[in-house]
Amino acid sequence: MNGDEGGKKRVVKLYFGIAIIAAVGLGSIFAANVLITKPNSKSEFGEGVYKIKACDSFIRMNLISGATGALGAAPGFSPLTGITITSLNTRACKSTTFTIDAYDTSAQQTPLYRTDGQVALCGDSPCTPGTNSQNDVVVNIDALGNVTLGKPDDFHSITFDPGTAVYKVTFTQPTILANEIGNLTIQSSALGL
Repeated sequence: MNGDEGGKKRVVKLYFGIAIIAAVGLGSIFAANVLITKPNSKSEFGEGVYKIKACDSFIRMNLISGATGALGAAPGFSPLTGITITSLNTRACKSTTFTIDAYDTSAQQTPLYRTDGQVALCGDSPCTPGTNSQNDVVVNIDALGNVTLGKPDDFHSITFDPGTAVYKVTFTQPTILANEIGNLTIQSSALGL
């Protein structure tokens, strides 16, 4: 084997290595948003990862879908019955308040749960935030790292599974179908502000 052939093989290996790294990198990017409907529709399934600068922690939020045809949803459709929160570093985020909001596929803020006891989505029985529904979920982490709801009521709750380290906010009466959620946002501030 002459020196020219060895150099060509190294160049081929180098390009092959770069191609593999690029493919893995692109695969990681595309895995964050996986389309589950027709390409022209606005519905999308994905996981949200948020960097919260107040406590420098990565937080992942996902939707919880209820049973199809339940809690005011039409047959074949699932209501949004809650949100999971994972990767929450309660030590780094102590004395912090998080406010979670949802936006529909038209980028309009939407109520997350009803407070009037009706079994009806907002499309079937109108919701008025502050009167018969709530637009946000507030989660507080106190100075000891304990996690609680900031506005507790009988219409939503929070639980923690120590085996999976997942917090689950559950809505007693949902207001919207899970597939109508286009975006979740989370904002942080110092506890007590």
